[in-house]
Amino acid sequence: MRRVFLILAALVPAACASNLGAPSEISLPTVAIRADRGTSAADVAGAIRAAGARVALLAGPADESWFQEVAAAADLELNGPATAGDLGLGFLAMEALGDTVIELTHPDGRFVVMDALYEVEDERYLDLLAFRVDRPEQARPIVASLLRYAATDVMPSAAVVMAVAVPTVEVGDSVAAMFSPGYFEAVRCEGGPVPTSDRGGIRLFHGPEARIFCRGAEVERTAAGEVIRARFVMGRR
Repeated sequence: MRRVFLILAALVPAACASNLGAPSEISLPTVAIRADRGTSAADVAGAIRAAGARVALLAGPADESWFQEVAAAADLELNGPATAGDLGLGFLAMEALGDTVIELTHPDGRFVVMDALYEVEDERYLDLLAFRVDRPEQARPIVASLLRYAATDVMPSAAVVMAVAVPTVEVGDSVAAMFSPGYFEAVRCEGGPVPTSDRGGIRLFHGPEARIFCRGAEVERTAAGEVIRARFVMGRR
């Protein structure tokens, strides 16, 4: 009997260490880049490689060949780009299960969304979304329309990462306020300070936190444009 008790006692810490079958953590280093007009594909690919990114959400010129050049130099698979006015929106990551470019409506018009789904590991899914908001008054109706889309068309078990191209800090802050508390802005994760960059250009969000969280992020202006580097983790806190 004593021998059985000792065996069971040894197994309890092991069970606790495995978090009772909770999903394992998957490191997902991610970048979001808003490439300025005239930015070279080599500079953007260099920024992606320097970050060790597995995933890149990219806003740049509405030029498919430019996106293809970035993807080839970064050694990642390209999904997109979607064309949103003079801006291209695309993803560089692993091979996607599927992608789509859709046009959603809101009371004052329409906007383009790039959407792609990935299986990062066996039955562990990541959904990437990208769109743009150009004016302050558009933030509320566009985000409301996007959230309705996500509620019905994004796989419920998927972790979600979103990039939003914005012209100013104020527009980006409006988008962030609309997403909260369902989706969190990467540069504010882990209680870190808001970066000193003007943070116009592109904003990066993730959620829900039951499936993906952030262990730190930075943003800066570089030769590649504005770059956000986020240390995302897929798994439960």
